[in-house]
Amino acid sequence: MNVNERIQKAVQPLSIPCAANEYTGEEQTYLVFSVSPLPVDFADDFPQHIKNLVQLHLYCSHTLNTILLRKQIKKLIAQAGFTYPVETDASEKGTQHIVFEFEDVEAV
Repeated sequence: MNVNERIQKAVQPLSIPCAANEYTGEEQTYLVFSVSPLPVDFADDFPQHIKNLVQLHLYCSHTLNTILLRKQIKKLIAQAGFTYPVETDASEKGTQHIVFEFEDVEAV
């Protein structure tokens, strides 16, 4: 299972749409994620691992109370084997936007 599939599987219990890079659906509350692979642990000029730097974005209305939802997201991500997410509020006028940043490492 690749990192994208693991992220989507991790948040599946929330029943919120989750898409890589762009969500094109109709729901008001949704998740979008991006993965930036970073080669690490070089030996003989070749990486031994890939560190995946992940950003998971929660978008929803400002009227939605997201306290419990944010806790659930962090717990589900950590339980799926990723690092515990750092949470940043990037909300703008009209849209609540919460960013969760976490990492994962895989062998090359």
